Amino acid sequence: MRGLLARFPRMLDDAWRDGGSQRVPVAYRDCTRLLFVGMGGSAAAGAMLAALMAADGSCIPVTSHRGYGVPAWVDEGTLVVAVSYSGDTEETLSAINEATRRGAMLLAVSHGGRVARMATDLGFPCLPVPVEAPPRCAFPAMFGTLLRQLVEMKLMMPIDDDLRLAVDVLDQLVGAISESVPMEENPAKRLASDLVGRFPVILASDHLVPVAERWKAQINENAKTIAMAEAIPEAHHNAIVALAHTSKGLVSERLHAVLLRDVEMPTRSSYRLGLTDDLLRDSGIPSSLMDFSGPSRVASVLAATLFGDYVSYYLALLQPVDPSVTGPIDRVKRALTEDARPAREPTFRLGPKA
Repeated sequence: MRGLLARFPRMLDDAWRDGGSQRVPVAYRDCTRLLFVGMGGSAAAGAMLAALMAADGSCIPVTSHRGYGVPAWVDEGTLVVAVSYSGDTEETLSAINEATRRGAMLLAVSHGGRVARMATDLGFPCLPVPVEAPPRCAFPAMFGTLLRQLVEMKLMMPIDDDLRLAVDVLDQLVGAISESVPMEENPAKRLASDLVGRFPVILASDHLVPVAERWKAQINENAKTIAMAEAIPEAHHNAIVALAHTSKGLVSERLHAVLLRDVEMPTRSSYRLGLTDDLLRDSGIPSSLMDFSGPSRVASVLAATLFGDYVSYYLALLQPVDPSVTGPIDRVKRALTEDARPAREPTFRLGPKA
């Protein structure tokens, strides 16, 4: 895990340079909607690109979907981008099948498996991910490959300079927070230390919301710790009430809020994050306000992602747990292949017994 984290900038750079080597049909440029589908670590790349495209004012609707099938609005004008590192994610396979039935344009990103075979059989392009890693650690390779293709298809503006700057920022960040840097000089280690034994609540706004979701997922998988991700301003209409109220009980002793911010956010969003930080601290909840204002929006997103990956890794070591293994996920996948159903009776049933 340590080695894969250190390779994050190189994986991104290699994927960006190699991502344009495979051509996709010119007709894909004329899509009227763009949908990213995927699960877990594979879904993060599409979710972050969708948020970046929305922030940059994409001229077509762009969204991401996690789950079986595809939304009802998918049609012949929709480009469906299926991201599955393993190539065997059953939800993503079902999305490909449903998109095919709808006549949608298809593009896959995968290390192999059934997705690659389906691409060959059905005649749609599959962009390779030549990285040996757990799916969540192959994120920079999947992100860079997709980013390059979106630019090549003219669905995103050229960002060559932004990407080079982002790689430089990531190289500097690895040097600042890698394992050789001692605790007192390492902000990722210090934040991980603050999170030991606590319930992390990650809050973000706009294009950093998928990054908060990535933090939550990485803390879940690497550190085996329950975490929550909340989007601002939506959290100001519900979650903030519960968070502030915890000051009246023992729960406040177990919470720690982490707020992600950068200068590219709309002014109102940035103000709301600061307001949230004040409210939480007034309620007795420890919080950390993290500013990832890089030279570009894509640099900020990637730097915030890498920082969160390192925090989850250090939190795993402090627990201590092995950040690489994900036994319960493997158990679920095995059970799904057996098509077994739980024998337990429901706590509540509406209607007659099936």
